[in-house]
Amino acid sequence: EILIYDTSASANKKSDVSRIATYIGTAMQAVQSDIEAQTNQDKYIPPDLLKHNPGVGKFWVNVPANGVVSISAANSTNVASVDDDGTGARGVNLTVAFASTTFAALASGDTLHAAATIINSSDVLVGVYNTSHAAADSVTQAGGFGDQ
Repeated sequence: EILIYDTSASANKKSDVSRIATYIGTAMQAVQSDIEAQTNQDKYIPPDLLKHNPGVGKFWVNVPANGVVSISAANSTNVASVDDDGTGARGVNLTVAFASTTFAALASGDTLHAAATIINSSDVLVGVYNTSHAAADSVTQAGGFGDQ
């Protein structure tokens, strides 16, 4: 038991510890719309909903020079597959699509230049180029931010 001062009765009262939440409240969990709107509601974001935070990357993948990716948690997030679309071209197919085609897709090459082009809400084309701007195969990383 704990003692709680009751201001209306001007006296201490005993209470069971299990009732503490009644007096101090309980932590509230944010929902997806709270997180995406970035509202200040003093709610916590559980790990399974953190992906909805606008500042969190929604996909990433590391593609080897040969373009063949065995999808795993060690080399990707939210990527269903990667297509080898020819020299210097990789099609990244997302597991969970973005809400629209208004998102940021980024790419970098290990030793060459890389660029990402949004094809639709669930597909990104990654192009890799050498210093002469010709298509070339190289280790490439891609990722993206936006609303899912």
